[in-house]
Amino acid sequence: MTASYEYDGNSAVLSALFHSEEDARAGNPYNTTFRLSVRSDGFSSTGEWECDIAALRAFAEELEGLLSFQRQRAELADLGYGSSLTFAAADRLGHIRVSGTLVGFHGVQRLRFEFMGDQTALGPFLKELRALLGE
Repeated sequence: MTASYEYDGNSAVLSALFHSEEDARAGNPYNTTFRLSVRSDGFSSTGEWECDIAALRAFAEELEGLLSFQRQRAELADLGYGSSLTFAAADRLGHIRVSGTLVGFHGVQRLRFEFMGDQTALGPFLKELRALLGE
């Protein structure tokens, strides 16, 4: 199961989500892992992410606000290697700027990316993300 934001040949795809409820109950913020694959204007990379499930759920809420024009941005940070993912309103017409950094194992590989998207691709991505979260 994946959550895929795709627009004009560019994409951000979240897959292989695993959540440890036991670690979350114990207060371990590294309780959720997933893979993020990005294709941005001909460049691509995949990074492994670790975060608290609460941060991923908050990201979904921020995306909901972005979709309804109530927020200007939604951000998610990786606790493991420092990767980041941001969706930001680019204008009042529903254009979305997707940007961030993917850091590979041991911090050797690094991809800074940015591409333009559209709000029409955000709804399906959010629906798939909520399904991954079991909502």
